[in-house]
Amino acid sequence: MLGGIKFELKIFSIGLLVALFCSWLSGQSSLCILTLLIIYFLWHLRSAWTFFIWVDRGMKKPPPKLIGFWHELFNTLAQRRQQQIKSVKRMRLAVKRTSQLTHAIDEGIVVLKKDLSLSWWNSTAKIQLGFQASDRGHLLTSLIREPKLINFLSQKKLAGRVELPSKVNPAKWLMFTASRFGDGDIALVVSDITPLKNAERLRKEFVGNVSHELRTPITVLRGYLETLTDGIIIDNPQVQKACEQMSEQVIRMQDLADDLIVLSKLESQSDIIEKTRIKLFPLLGSLIDEAKIMSEEQYNFTLDCPADIYLMAQESDLHSAIGNLLFNAVNHNPDGANINVRVIDDGISVKISVKDNGIGISADAIPRLTERFYRTDSSRNSNVGGSGLGLAIVKHVLGRYDGNLEINSRLGEGAEFICSFPCVDNR
Repeated sequence: MLGGIKFELKIFSIGLLVALFCSWLSGQSSLCILTLLIIYFLWHLRSAWTFFIWVDRGMKKPPPKLIGFWHELFNTLAQRRQQQIKSVKRMRLAVKRTSQLTHAIDEGIVVLKKDLSLSWWNSTAKIQLGFQASDRGHLLTSLIREPKLINFLSQKKLAGRVELPSKVNPAKWLMFTASRFGDGDIALVVSDITPLKNAERLRKEFVGNVSHELRTPITVLRGYLETLTDGIIIDNPQVQKACEQMSEQVIRMQDLADDLIVLSKLESQSDIIEKTRIKLFPLLGSLIDEAKIMSEEQYNFTLDCPADIYLMAQESDLHSAIGNLLFNAVNHNPDGANINVRVIDDGISVKISVKDNGIGISADAIPRLTERFYRTDSSRNSNVGGSGLGLAIVKHVLGRYDGNLEINSRLGEGAEFICSFPCVDNR
């Protein structure tokens, strides 16, 4: 560009010298200079006209052959044009490859605008959710009317996931996860979890069936062993001891089968709970009486519960959850331990606390206590019996009510288990 300007200055200077020379010969300097300026102006006007025509036609043809500044300008724009064409080609290729990739993966991808209107989706999402081209711009919540999905997408921070049956094929299950990007837009990922759901269903059916099938042989064995240990074989101490040990193990097997059946029933129940208005004071008093009988009055129980606190729930669920906490407090602490049951209604949730002053639990074991069959290595150990399913049952019951379980404990300082139930129609 600078070379073209220098060339222009040289041509103008030479023209000016020629005009001055002609004016000296003719004696009409003003006319010569004016003629030079008019010629120079007309040449630039013609070049500009050629330039605008070339630009208006999209700069597709090679630049016109001009000299000086206009030659540099045409060549510079032509080069920029070629670079732009190459950039656009690369971008189009990248977009095409990205589109091919998103359409090739097995997960559905849906892009939502900030107001949850549909912006884009891949072919997998189209098949999974039954979208049509005319759905673009419509609200997703008007096409998929699921309260769980609506509540999930309404969160400020999209966390967790939602599992729903497919509207296109009810036999399939879909899992929705999402994250925000850009100016609040949402990338929604839809995964087909039908195989996982089927495997989970088969597992639940297997556990339930096996647990029920175990009951009959365990009951028979327990009956014969009780008969043997009650005096039929009393002249052989070794046989008597063996029968007693077998009887203890059969009782543990029966407890395990019973807990598996309870857990299987909880898992197979629908999300719709037939709630009734339950007064907590008599229910908890009854559970404490059962715990006293089971512990042979070796523990000190106290109940701190206002008489007017109610909970909208299913009584069998509360019996399973609180009963398991009391069972754990009895079986995992030494005789003479104090066990306090306390109920607090803070207006947000109803909290049922089961607290003991026993041996406590190590901090590294607390996060795993609700895992199925998990047993700690402390003196809350396998020697005291139990199936390892009690807290898993408690957690599952609380999950049905959108509640949570809080565990506070230190070794040697006892343990506290707090069940929180949201205050929904409790009064």
